[in-house]
Amino acid sequence: MGIVNREHALTYSGEDWADIKELRWSCMKLNCPECINLTDHKTITDHCKYKYLLQTEGHAYSGRLKYLLNCKSVVIADKLEWDQHFHHLLDYDPASPQQNMVLVPSPFKENLPRNAWDDLRNRYLTPAANACYWRYLVKRYAETMQFEVDLQLRELIPGQKRVGAAGTGMAAPYESFVFMGTTDGCLLDCLNR
Repeated sequence: MGIVNREHALTYSGEDWADIKELRWSCMKLNCPECINLTDHKTITDHCKYKYLLQTEGHAYSGRLKYLLNCKSVVIADKLEWDQHFHHLLDYDPASPQQNMVLVPSPFKENLPRNAWDDLRNRYLTPAANACYWRYLVKRYAETMQFEVDLQLRELIPGQKRVGAAGTGMAAPYESFVFMGTTDGCLLDCLNR
């Protein structure tokens, strides 16, 4: 692999121009004295403050890339070994006016962050696009099942009927569940409160 593999990236951690540190998950507790200066956790919002972001893959799947692409930053990566549902949309070609990511070693253009922002963040990685992808995936998976799903809610406590989505007694739609975080109740009633 090139510059982007984890071990190689860590060799630059002492450089003035680099903000590369190992993240120790065991040190994520607040006020943990034995972990002072051992980790530097950054939220995605913190990541988005940087002009350049480095995508590193580990030894298994990492879902970090889709979040990095939501920043208006240049994302730099080595050849990706793990595939996600949007990877066919990544354009590494430095000759392309739609280039939206840098593959090391690869030059990039000034419009690359805008391309990533416009094409990926504002089109293919929106919450609506992700919900559409998951809905499609679940529906296709359901087609492989040998049974029909019954959406009628059953009583959890004998004699106490469950309201369900919009008072129908049926299970909540996917979007209502994601938005409200509950399977009971009416989305419209909650919005009108």
